[in-house]
Amino acid sequence: EDLLVKAKVFALPGFRFSKYVSLRSPSMSIISNNCWGGISYNSLGMGFSSPFINMFIEDSQYLCLLRGLKDYLKLRLKFIRLDPAGGYPVCGLGDIELHCIHYSNMDDVEEKWYERVGRINWDNLFIMMFTTNPQIVADFDQLDFEKKICFVPFESSLKSAYYLQIVDRDE
Repeated sequence: EDLLVKAKVFALPGFRFSKYVSLRSPSMSIISNNCWGGISYNSLGMGFSSPFINMFIEDSQYLCLLRGLKDYLKLRLKFIRLDPAGGYPVCGLGDIELHCIHYSNMDDVEEKWYERVGRINWDNLFIMMFTTNPQIVADFDQLDFEKKICFVPFESSLKSAYYLQIVDRDE
């Protein structure tokens, strides 16, 4: 199964097989503050090598998590509450809140979380963030990760910042 490549991958804009192979071997663990990681894994036809799937984390808490990532991932998840608007579980990982927006119950969150924590490839991390806050991206840029990107809706000269134009689909 690890040798199979889904046909949809070949249709990705700018697809290059050699680059794709380098992403898959060894497996890349995407640490993301929103659903981008899961969408990327699905688009690339790759299995999830990260527990940060189907959830989001508030910007400042995400930075805190990244500063102590290995220590945080040794902690046990704790149920905090159901989100009143979305009905999804909000979990605690120490002082960090994980908003598990695509889960309906805590049992599913815990099962997938611990399974995926065990798959993390600490030698091939890709750290992704999206923020609208210039100070947050400046703090992110200072983090000591080799492969990282912060998508921002404004121009920035920071090495890890990448301008991503926000399109309002209602216009």
